[in-house]
Amino acid sequence: MSPRGFPLPGLAQSQADGPFAMAAPLGGSLLVTALAATSGVALTALLVMPGRRRRLAAVGGAVGIVLAPLIVGAAVTTRTVATLDVAVVQGGGPRGVLADPARVTARHLAVMQQIVGSPDLVVLPENVVDVDGSIAGSLPDRQIRAQARRLDTSVVVGIVEKSSNKFRNAAVLWGPDGGRLDRYEKEHRVPFGEYIPARRLLQFVTDATTLVPRDAIQGEGEALLSAPVGPLGVVISYEVFFADRVREAVTSGGQVVLVPTNAASYLTPDVPALEVAAARLRAREFDRAVLQAAPTGYSAVILPNGTVAAQSRLGAATLLREDVPLRTGLTPYARIGDLPIIILAMAVIVARPLTTATRSMLRRHRRRR
Repeated sequence: MSPRGFPLPGLAQSQADGPFAMAAPLGGSLLVTALAATSGVALTALLVMPGRRRRLAAVGGAVGIVLAPLIVGAAVTTRTVATLDVAVVQGGGPRGVLADPARVTARHLAVMQQIVGSPDLVVLPENVVDVDGSIAGSLPDRQIRAQARRLDTSVVVGIVEKSSNKFRNAAVLWGPDGGRLDRYEKEHRVPFGEYIPARRLLQFVTDATTLVPRDAIQGEGEALLSAPVGPLGVVISYEVFFADRVREAVTSGGQVVLVPTNAASYLTPDVPALEVAAARLRAREFDRAVLQAAPTGYSAVILPNGTVAAQSRLGAATLLREDVPLRTGLTPYARIGDLPIIILAMAVIVARPLTTATRSMLRRHRRRR
């Protein structure tokens, strides 16, 4: 998908439970979208074409339906190397309001207290910790360190570090000994949500720029956290709608994908549902389990085949505890990305006028003879 713009909602997300999602490991969302669109055209053609062409179209469609699973099965060569016991924490609370940061942190710490035993990994949502300056040495740092030690586990938490006119949106990893081991800072920021494009120019024509008083600092580096349990791919919130961000996480070595997110400002379930649909497509495209953690929902544990193993309710304090596979290897889509589908689409667009022009030239040539 495009590295810029607003990709939600998209036609591909409507296919999370549809037959065309089967093609995601081969060509990603672009191929899924192409199959869904062309199938509609083909069905229409069956109704309007002459009998012989109708039969040919029907046979071609049937052959494609039979061959597609075989092609996908042969092309995907990933494998499970271990199983991870994971806990996804959702603190719950009212939606559509600007919540007090300290209260949000407290809600999530309270749900963490419900965790028994020692899971391999605990994931908390985006923005559940909000501090002025660095996280290092802050009260939330000490609280999370204590929880990591109590559970003897790795903990990933979404944090915001604020300065006077900027902020950082990061996913930070604490190890079983309570030490901070790694961090990933969000690279694909939300325009007009996390930063104002051309802010200085827009300030001359509108005062709406005050709604986003600070611009997020764009992160750098690989979308990966190096954890004791293995390499963890991570994308933050909005980034899950962009396959190239997850592709970076997986090709860098991520064996599972984490999606700390925050859609609490939306009153309706539409955007949270779209995030789950996007996460399911990413799971199928890259054959990785996806763990999505949201402060008020939807949090979800998604298996590599796109199946939702567990999902929270909106607004409810929830603890999801599941076993998920750690997988290695790359799907064809992870290896080659969108370029082949883009080239094919351009070829289809160009083919019609070229064919028309060629036929016109042949007719003129015959007339001259």
